[in-house]
Amino acid sequence: MFSQWAIDPLSWLLPQVLNFVSKGAPVAKAKTAKKPSSSKSAPKTPAPKDFSKEQELDAYRDMLMIRRFEEKAGQLYGMGFIGGFCHLYIGQEAVVTGMQAALIRR
Repeated sequence: MFSQWAIDPLSWLLPQVLNFVSKGAPVAKAKTAKKPSSSKSAPKTPAPKDFSKEQELDAYRDMLMIRRFEEKAGQLYGMGFIGGFCHLYIGQEAVVTGMQAALIRR
């Protein structure tokens, strides 16, 4: 019997990406000397956004569509139907999907 991962090997990707983005990347804090406090403090980073199930599925579908398009473009390039150089974006689907989600207010 096939697992969901065997049917769709990218099924694990969306929850991990959204979890990483929504909680923020772990950042190592460097030890620095204390600076004198000034009257102006740095602006605070906004809290991570909570995504609805529908938004998560939309992002996953977008990433999957981009991946399938890239695979087909690579196949057509290999067959000689696309001339010149074909730089593929495979493996970077979450970058454009995350940027687009940040720009579009839903």
